[in-house]
Amino acid sequence: MKYNSPHIFHQKAKKNGLPEESIKLAISYSDKLIANKLPVIFSLKHFSLITGTNYKYLRRIVKRYEDPYSIFQMRKRSGGIRNICIPTPSIAQAQKFISKHILSTLIPNARSYAYHPGNSIINCCRQHCAAKWIIKVDIQQFFENISELKIFKEFNNLGYTKLLSLELARLCTRISDKKKNFSFWQVRKINNYTVIPTYNSKKLGSLPQGASTSPMLSNIVCREMDSTFTTLMGKDGIIYTRYADDMTFSSSTGIKNRDDAKTLISKIYEVIYSYGFRPKTTKTKILSPGSKKIVLGLNVEGDEPKLLKEFKYRIEKHLHCIEKFGLLDYSIHIRFRDPLSFYEHLLGLINYAEHVEPDFGIKCKNRLTSMKIFNEV
Repeated sequence: MKYNSPHIFHQKAKKNGLPEESIKLAISYSDKLIANKLPVIFSLKHFSLITGTNYKYLRRIVKRYEDPYSIFQMRKRSGGIRNICIPTPSIAQAQKFISKHILSTLIPNARSYAYHPGNSIINCCRQHCAAKWIIKVDIQQFFENISELKIFKEFNNLGYTKLLSLELARLCTRISDKKKNFSFWQVRKINNYTVIPTYNSKKLGSLPQGASTSPMLSNIVCREMDSTFTTLMGKDGIIYTRYADDMTFSSSTGIKNRDDAKTLISKIYEVIYSYGFRPKTTKTKILSPGSKKIVLGLNVEGDEPKLLKEFKYRIEKHLHCIEKFGLLDYSIHIRFRDPLSFYEHLLGLINYAEHVEPDFGIKCKNRLTSMKIFNEV
């Protein structure tokens, strides 16, 4: 972002009648943010001008007077329902600025492999290749258990004022009606950070799944937990990674038997609870020597992560059926909403396959592109 000289700022502020002491404090505040390569934002009003969003609308969101999200439900593969929150254009615009100019400058813990450039599922899985023992633990309601109090602290630690940090946290969170809210002391604590009575709220917001700011904020909030796990597990030669809410622990020497694995799981749960999260105990898995080693949908038994046979078979089956019946008839048969959407879906699967196993992926892509299927669509 472009910043003016502090001399120019001083002259303009003096001309507008600001006291000398206030001008010095503002320049000092700006210098700290600029040194950390962060945008200088003095207030919510200033933020609205920078982002081109309506100030009164942002104030209403911060006051929790309205919910700026449309909610739709999506079925999980493992069962249950996931709420996807779609922000209004104005809030999406504000969040896009926060993501691009603030959050993109922050570096997650090295053991976190989701939601930031240069990392991926395959890089995460490589850490566990050829391990004898693997323990997989999921965090329950991951985004929903990251409260606006935690988000407030992150913005404040970056150097933003307490009031602005609260306002930014409110713009990145929402109050869910379908979950038990956070403890009274947390609500009271966040209300203590504002001098504006109308900002007081009886409930705390949490990260909505669907906001562009939620993924990176979750990584930033989890940095300390990731560091704790890395140190704790490293003492016993255990490798730790986290991909969003999927935590994986692998070992070739630190775990000798199933009792050792169960003891380790107790320690893992203890750390998870200490950071305000809850493990999804029904999804905790111990993969012992001789068992099939699957991490994040990839086989990690060899030197490199591999696609599952079932995944490759599914792609090949789709290609065979398109060749035999045509894209239009086959997409209708499998009840896909339209042939072009199915084509894009299949191409996405093939692109992922190419990323993991290039030879197989390229072969499938050549097979797909050689079909003259768009004449029938």
